Formats: sequence, structure tokens, C-alpha cells
Amino acid sequence: MEQATAWACSSAVQGIQRQGETMSTIALILSLAFLPSLLPLRQEQAKAPQVRPDRARLERFHRMITSSVRLAGTEGDLKSADQVKEVFLAAGLEVEEQEYLVYLSRPKKASLSLLGPKPRPLPLGEKGFEWDSASYKSTEVLPHLAYTPSCDLEERVVYANYGLPEDYEYLKTQGVDVRGRIVLVRYGKSFRGVKVQLAEENGARAILIYSDPADDGFAKGDPYPKGKFRPKDGIQRGSPLYIFEYPGDPLTPGEPSIEGVQRMNPKAAKSLPKIPGLPISWGAAKPILAAMGGPVAPRTWRGALELTYHLGPSSVSVRMKVENVLEQRTIRNVIGLLPGKSGKKGDFVLVGNHRDSWVAGGIDPASGTACLLEAATLLGKLRRGGYVPELSIRLASWDGEEFGLIGSVEYGEQFRDFLGAHLRAYLNVDAAVSGPNPSLSASPSLAAFAQKVWGSVIHPDTGEPIANKKKLKAGPMGGGSDFQVFLDHLGIPCLGMGMGGGHGVYHSSYDSHWFVKNRIDPGFRYHAAVTEGLLRLLRPLAANAPGCFRPAQGFAVAITWLEKLKPSLLHLSLDKKEYEDLLALGKRVETLAKKAQQRLPPKASADLEKLWLDPEGLFGRPWYRNLLVAPGRRTGYAAKILPGIQEAIGTGDRGRVQRSVQKLRVLLQQAEEALLGLAKKGGTPHKK
Repeated sequence: MEQATAWACSSAVQGIQRQGETMSTIALILSLAFLPSLLPLRQEQAKAPQVRPDRARLERFHRMITSSVRLAGTEGDLKSADQVKEVFLAAGLEVEEQEYLVYLSRPKKASLSLLGPKPRPLPLGEKGFEWDSASYKSTEVLPHLAYTPSCDLEERVVYANYGLPEDYEYLKTQGVDVRGRIVLVRYGKSFRGVKVQLAEENGARAILIYSDPADDGFAKGDPYPKGKFRPKDGIQRGSPLYIFEYPGDPLTPGEPSIEGVQRMNPKAAKSLPKIPGLPISWGAAKPILAAMGGPVAPRTWRGALELTYHLGPSSVSVRMKVENVLEQRTIRNVIGLLPGKSGKKGDFVLVGNHRDSWVAGGIDPASGTACLLEAATLLGKLRRGGYVPELSIRLASWDGEEFGLIGSVEYGEQFRDFLGAHLRAYLNVDAAVSGPNPSLSASPSLAAFAQKVWGSVIHPDTGEPIANKKKLKAGPMGGGSDFQVFLDHLGIPCLGMGMGGGHGVYHSSYDSHWFVKNRIDPGFRYHAAVTEGLLRLLRPLAANAPGCFRPAQGFAVAITWLEKLKPSLLHLSLDKKEYEDLLALGKRVETLAKKAQQRLPPKASADLEKLWLDPEGLFGRPWYRNLLVAPGRRTGYAAKILPGIQEAIGTGDRGRVQRSVQKLRVLLQQAEEALLGLAKKGGTPHKK
């Protein structure tokens, strides 16, 4: 009965949001969902037999998945899909697969030369080492920025630090014009797609992005192979797809890339970069920086190279030749299913990791892939021992993540109605292990639960619970991984976890099995801890246990940010009374939600997260429908709380600020109306 009534609540919430009807209907359904007969909530069933991760098996899984280059849409990628499928089947899971024909990019040729009196080519390769076979695979996937157009051009260079908005403003104050130039920026502080878009908006002809040793090289520690940091020739590949506009296949925004769905012309795709680009090593960037003229760069713009950093333009030109092939190719998601009492078509919990990589992908994503495969193996063992969870469990191996979260987004768009009705929570493991430091991010409603459970896992280095070593705090979920479609588009509670640490091999050929085994996690102890944490988080959720979700916390976070934004709101939009009324409304809703969550069935508690969804989405970004949190438009990865209001404040547009505040006010009023329906146990909902 609980499942049926909560399902009705979920379906109604989605339908009403799509149609833009009054939320008073939600209050009626909520009142039916939480009749006294459903209270107290049933307790978690007897725990299934305990299982422990096998470190040797984790290492074997890791070695297997990193044995090939897994660039999305290639033979190596599809081979790895078959490997994952075999592990799922061996565990006794049922397997579902989805294929999508999506717009991808692959490098064909690339070269870079410094011209002038003594022209010379600049290195674009990565040195191979005989003990690390993956280091020789650099030629299989040439360093490139996916989706950037091909070019053959000669131009002088301007240095723009991290390529942030304030960096371009500073260049203007110094009389340095980037229009028509090649812009050289360094990685860090923002997503590479933001760097490319800002270069484009400021009139640059092309962009070069390098990794300065101050950020992830010798200034941080010994470089690979002796240490963990980026060597002279290490290059960070990547996709600058403008996923902050919308992620997924750039030609089918909001729709799945399946047969019968119309593709747009690439020239009209808002997420595709319009200028050429190339990632380079600091070894290649150094001669360019040495040839730079113009004003001396300010102290905060200087990296760790032994030269004087200048703003430019350079005294000589650079010749940049890039040939990228953009075409439709097939990607494949592989999903393992452990049916619960809810049935295959009933409610479920989803765990996901992407499988594709730029080269071997030892940390990103194979550390998470190994944990996912080990979790599947252990769940299979539990199932053979009689374990049947209340909710079904799905384990997803996503494809195409590196290009722009494509596999997970297309899945979310294809099955949005089913997911909205039945997906209880999504757990993300991406680059799960890169060091000894436990990490956690979560939707506010899952934060307390996730902190307690992940914090209870024994840390391999101390022999004590993780929470004893350092207070574990769940940060907000931003962008750049496969949770985005579930959190930002569908309003599903999400969390991500792992063990992190600084390193400099990200997206290079040196991110390999050898590197992980010898420099990051000898003995795969951290991998075992992450796998155990994943299972501990998964099982209470799949058991339909009460207390996992605290939807009131989302309103508490919103109130905190309203208080932080008070000076800007009073300056640009609201008078004092309007602000105080809005804050009081938020606090009333938080109080109502706190009272309600003591009695909410888990499903309905999770579904309250959908109250944050706005069918119209954010201003200029309609794909992003969550008004509580979204990745920042000018950060790409970092989360923005109350993103509509924050972005409006950033523009200084009073009208836009007022419209964004009004959206929040209406949302809070609707939430209050719905929650007031619970005030009378079993009675009719209170209407304002």
C-alpha cells in the first residue's frame, strides 16, 4: 500500500509540473500518501549476510578494463562493454543494453610549430616507458580538444592566465587585445569548455590550453614516473563541449539519440565550440611563453616555469594545424539488474560509473569501474545466498561520458517518465580512487545519511572509521559527471563518493594500471574501502529503509543562501519587507518539511526533491530544471545554489533578478501548500 500511494504521489508531481497546474493537487495526493495507517514506517528488514571486497579481484578488474584504449564509439570501447557484460552475467545479474547513435569527435592529425627566425616544431607526444605499456598509447588517441573545428593557421599568441572572465577584463585594462589572436591559457579554476567559450566570446581565433607545473606538476611534487604529478610532456586531453548549456549529444538536446529523433545541424548546436583548440604540455608551452612580449604578467598569473611571464602578444607567430573528424558513431550503455521485490518495472536504486576514457584511464574512470564490477560480483554472491532487496538494484556502465556525459544523458532523456516515477536515488562513482582522502558530495536530502554511512567505513590507513580521521562533510553536487541528468534534469536525489588525492596524470597516457598500482593504491586497499562504502550506502536505500532522505535540508540550504545573497537582493530587486517575507516563507516551508519527514514513506520523501523542478528551466538554459542547484555557467563543474538567482545577480539585470526571485517565491508557496496538507492526519489538506 505504501508503495502504491507513494507512486501515485510521484506520478502526480511529475504530471502537474509538466502541465504547470496548481500544486494544491499535490497536497491532496500527499495527504493520501501519509495516512496514519502507514505510520510508523516499517523498519529495515534483517540484513543480508555480510560480504567483503576482494582486493586481488579488484586489481584484476582494473587490469582488465585498462588493457585497451576506450575512446567512446571505438572498437576498444565496445570491447570493454562486452567485458562489463560478462562480469554482470557471471554475477547472476540480468543485463540491459542501450545503443545510441551520437555525434562524436576523433583526432586525425595535429601539429604545432613556433615560427620566426628559427622555426621549430613543438612536441605534442607523450614519452613511453617500457614498464608502463599504456604510456605508449598516446599515438592511439592524439592529444586533442574534442569537437573543436579543424584548422591550419598562423597567428601571434596572447597569454590569458586561466582564461576566466576577470582575466580578459585585466587584459583590456593593459591594452592587450585578444581579437584575432591565439589565446594561451592554463588548466585550472574552471572547466575547459568555459575557457574555450570565453576565448570565443572575446574574439580569439583559436585557443591553446596547457598544464602549468604550478598547478599539477613539479611544484606539487615529483613528476611521473617517480611521483604522481604531471611530467614535462604530459598532456590533458578533454572535451570542451559546452555542457553548462546542455549535456549529452549536441545534436539532440532534450531528446534521446535514437532512431526517429531529428538531429539539428551542427552549426546550430549551442553546445558545440566554434573556434579551434589544442591541449599542450608545459614542455610545448614554455617556448611560446618565452617568446611572449608585452607587459609583465601580475604575480597571480605566474606559474612555476623559470621564465618571466608576459601578457603578449608574442614576438613570433605559432602555426597550428588540427584535423578533427566529427561524425555520428554508436555508443553502448550496459546495465546490470538485480530484481527486488518491487519487480523489474518497479522502484529501484541506480549506481553508475562511466566506462569510456581518453587513453587507458587508470584513475578516470577505471578505479570506479573496478569498484562497480566488484560491487556487482558481491551483490551476485548475496543473491545466491537468498538476498532479495525491497527495491531493485541497477548497476550502469555508461558510455560517452568524456565527450559530454552522453550515455547517461541519452538514457535519462529516453526513459525520463519511468525514471521520474521509479528511480529512488542515483549513486555515482567516477574517478573513485586517486588518494587516501575520503570525499563525498550529495543532494541535501541525502547528505546526513551519506555522511553517516560512508563515515562508518574503516579507513585502510588508520584502522578506524573514516569519520574518526576527519569530519566528513558532503559538498554540493556541481557538474562534470553522470549524475547531472538525474539531479539537474529529473530531480532525483544523488550522491557521489570516493577517495581522492592530488596527482597530475589526469586525461594523459600516464593514467594507467601501472600508475594506480604503484603510485596511488598499492594493494588496492582504497578500492576495497570505496566498494564497501558503496554497498553500505546502496543496501539501506534498496531496503526501503526509513530515515535515508531528509528533504527539509534542501530548504535549509536555500535559506542559508538567501541570507548570503541579502545585500545583492536588496540592492537589485527587493525592498526590505519583500526580502523578509521571502525568508519567512522559506523558514515556514523548512519547518513543515522537518515535521513531515518524520512520517514520510521513503518514496514520497525522495519525491519531494522534485518540488525544486521548474518545467521552464533556468534562464537561457532550459535543460537545467533544478532551481536549487546547478553547475555554474562560468565554472562548468562547481555547483551554484539557487543558480537562477545567482546568475541573475551576476548580470546586474534588475528585471531578471526579480523574475528569478518570483520563480523561487512561487515554488516555495507551492511547497508550503503541499506540506500543509499533512497538518491534519488523515484530514483534508489545508488550502490557503
